[in-house]
Amino acid sequence: AWLENAYGLALLNLGEKAEARLHFLQAQRLSENLTSEAWGVAYGGNDPALYFRGLSEMRESIAQNLLLTEKERS
Repeated sequence: AWLENAYGLALLNLGEKAEARLHFLQAQRLSENLTSEAWGVAYGGNDPALYFRGLSEMRESIAQNLLLTEKERS
């Protein structure tokens, strides 16, 4: 999910909106299958009590990136 989101951002910044959208959608699908604990593995220095919040924020970031592709498509 992290890589797909980052790649989508790179493509969006290059003006490749349609391709970026595909990667954001993939990031969204992958993030839906992540558990808080799995998210925490990537952020091992964080307090485990914050894992759920971090995962939620990542999902929100992906959703916001998707919105950027919609706004820029019109």
